[in-house]
Amino acid sequence: MAHLILGALTPALWWRFTWRVTLGELVGLGASLSLMGLPLLWVTDPYDAVEVTTILLLAGLGGAVEGAVLGVAQLAPLRERVPALRPGAWIAATAGTAAVCWLLGMLPSTLLSMAAPASDVAAPTEAPPVDLVWELVQLGLAGVMGTVLGVVLASGQALVLGRVARGAGWWLLAHAVAWGIGMIWIFAVMAIFGPTRLMVPVGIPLAAGGAGLLVGAVSGLGLGRIRGR
Repeated sequence: MAHLILGALTPALWWRFTWRVTLGELVGLGASLSLMGLPLLWVTDPYDAVEVTTILLLAGLGGAVEGAVLGVAQLAPLRERVPALRPGAWIAATAGTAAVCWLLGMLPSTLLSMAAPASDVAAPTEAPPVDLVWELVQLGLAGVMGTVLGVVLASGQALVLGRVARGAGWWLLAHAVAWGIGMIWIFAVMAIFGPTRLMVPVGIPLAAGGAGLLVGAVSGLGLGRIRGR
């Protein structure tokens, strides 16, 4: 049964892929999350057109940065299975689809913020009580969003893989599962640290590195099903 799922995957190859993706997301996703935090220094609800444009441009740029770093991180172990894989095409596809993922992920909340009424109520001096049910619902929605975005991210890669390898469908499946799990982790860490002083030094590295480890470990299980033509 394991052979049917994992194919020719070896523990050594899986580990090389996992740690490289972990490091890639720690750098790439960490940079993207930091970049997306910049607008918080000056924007206020409701957003105006300039602020929305700035946020979406930063989202696309951050996604491209993350995708490029991730693409580079994945290359070496992937080329062990598919020597004909073209580095330029792979990195470009990963950067492009990652930018699309960030834009899709940021677009709804950003546009809704344009319609949000300005609040005249003073900020509360104490944090509101935690609604555990709502927090769990949000994590569930994060998992759904991660699954969808995982397919979007892997789709561009699958097109590049499909030209030189068999098993690209397994790549899509593995990333759908991997990013569903990874996005839950990211949202959980962000909910814990929130807008605190620990967000940048602790929250962002923990979110990015932990997501990278989970995504690398799960998506790496699909490597054994990919083979060069």
